[in-house]
Amino acid sequence: MTDDLSMKALSGSMTEKCERALGAGCDMLLHCGGVMEEMEEVAAAAGQLKGKALQRARAALKSARKPQKYDRKAALADLDALMA
Repeated sequence: MTDDLSMKALSGSMTEKCERALGAGCDMLLHCGGVMEEMEEVAAAAGQLKGKALQRARAALKSARKPQKYDRKAALADLDALMA
């Protein structure tokens, strides 16, 4: 998975950034900037997950667990212990 492609850490067009990221082995491309033209360009360049990338995505979704109930008191105690 890439970092946000819209944060200008890489040069080139969105399509070029996507092609380089996919070529480097990334399965997923992130675009968080909210510019519709860029989002459309990323979507077109990304295509659909297939092959090994799709297998990895399915395995990741299958291994997802239900979140634990949040215990604020325990979390604050953990934070205090870490900050000590």
